[in-house]
Amino acid sequence: MIQEICERPWLSEPNHIEFEYDGFPCVIHRNTMGSLCGYVGLSRGHRYWKVDYRQIEDSIDVHGGLTFSDEGQIYDELPEGKYDDTWWFGFDCAHYSDIMPEHDDPESELQKLIRSRAETDFMIKKLLELKSMRPDIDGRKATYKTVSFVEEEIIKLVKQLKDQS
Repeated sequence: MIQEICERPWLSEPNHIEFEYDGFPCVIHRNTMGSLCGYVGLSRGHRYWKVDYRQIEDSIDVHGGLTFSDEGQIYDELPEGKYDDTWWFGFDCAHYSDIMPEHDDPESELQKLIRSRAETDFMIKKLLELKSMRPDIDGRKATYKTVSFVEEEIIKLVKQLKDQS
């Protein structure tokens, strides 16, 4: 985990990606904490059209579970009007087992505001030591979920939603 924070892969990744997989619109979007979120859109006629994610979360296996459902323009970066008739399901990568750039990166703007410059070296060392000891539920260390990880999870979500249509 320390290496991931030091390498800061989120700095070279895009903040927003749109693509289509097997006929389903898909979106990867970076939230305000710097973590990636994945979304799959459904069209009218799908069995889960306008179904709240909490009603189906037990039947869907995606990173951290479903955490979102809504219609239409879910982000300003989406072309206006393009997805007006789309119902979205989404998940995020801001869980206990995830590195959240704005929270975990000692060089993030949030972290810079928290401490003065004189404390930086000491705080970075201590923060990295603490973060490296943070296990998740399975005893593994927290990791940053990359764009390729989120894309794989989106494809997994599409396949499950397609099977249940």
